[in-house]
Amino acid sequence: MKDIEVHYSDLEPIICSHNNNFLKYVIDKGIFNLGNYSYIELGILKSQNLKAALMMFDDDTDSVMPWCVAFPQFNDIINNDNFNFFKKTKDNRTVLHFAASYNNINICNYLSTSTTINQIDVNATDTDFENTALHYAGENNSKEIAEFLIAHGANLNLKNNQGKTALLIALERNNKETAVALIQGGANVKKKCKNGTSALHFAVINNWKDIAELLISHGADINAIARNMDSVLCTAARYNRREITELLISHGVSILSPLNQTVLHVAAQCNSKDIIELLIANGVNINTKDKNGESALHYATKYGNKDATEQLMVLSADINAKNNQGKIALHYAVENNNKDIVEFLVMHDADVNAKARNLETALHMTARFNNKQIAELLISHGADINARAKMEKRLFILPQD
Repeated sequence: MKDIEVHYSDLEPIICSHNNNFLKYVIDKGIFNLGNYSYIELGILKSQNLKAALMMFDDDTDSVMPWCVAFPQFNDIINNDNFNFFKKTKDNRTVLHFAASYNNINICNYLSTSTTINQIDVNATDTDFENTALHYAGENNSKEIAEFLIAHGANLNLKNNQGKTALLIALERNNKETAVALIQGGANVKKKCKNGTSALHFAVINNWKDIAELLISHGADINAIARNMDSVLCTAARYNRREITELLISHGVSILSPLNQTVLHVAAQCNSKDIIELLIANGVNINTKDKNGESALHYATKYGNKDATEQLMVLSADINAKNNQGKIALHYAVENNNKDIVEFLVMHDADVNAKARNLETALHMTARFNNKQIAELLISHGADINARAKMEKRLFILPQD
């Protein structure tokens, strides 16, 4: 049986199913030598099969390093045995990578009691993601280990292959405590991911006003722009973050969006009623138009956002403002077959006979989109059934049921 060729794919289901009696049997028979299998720790760690780890330890003490620190049960064993703490896995992870991944501060404290820690590269990167131990501390909210690594010379600003520092990972993973430790430890708060997302963007997404304040106090760029062209303020508008928007405005953030819009357009697009109110209160022109001649009200109706539409009207938006195609907000509401918004607009004196550049009225659109209810509503408010659009040779015909 010893001559049988066995692959890790045969071994993994035995480990992951915790079939440890059978595992012991095949080890005792010499079918498997656990120490000969690369990446065997992946199955053991994924299934948290402590007994399999202990079998490997009994068979070959050195075979379980450095990944055994994922199991707190090994802490006492390590304290009493002469382990090789400098050993790395096939993907170049050290004992510190695993301590950070599994939040084992006791191992870190043990290492710090000797000169061992000074001989371990705290900035070693794994081959899969180019993550340091500090990246894993950020990912797993291992605050104490992050502080330990910083105290022992970890570089807070190294980026992995996604362009992320430990701080960016901590913020992205919603790990607030570790993020604070990294900021206070001296992390560069201006670093961005490959997609241009900054630490301040993540703070806005997580709705962490206190972290946003901390980042700003450490020099974060309040006008940082991601690759999708969202500024920090645009992100706040997109997620309707009122308190953070107030904070950004108090620090002089630019109201303009990088896409030739104002942030008001973004707020209208995302139905962020609170942000609309806040921006207008801080002097934003409610009728400002983008490069296509569209106001925030156009955006609100185009995206079917009734709350934003109502808020803009309460704040005196021009209901009949035309874009570059001659369309008013009512045209968009009809295009979207949004009867509620159409009704709201006509009740607030929208021009039911307003013509776009192609001379098409809202009533023409109801025929095109076959919406009888909206057509009847428009007619009841004075829509002209005899209006002609360009190239149209016949009169308007009421849509059929």
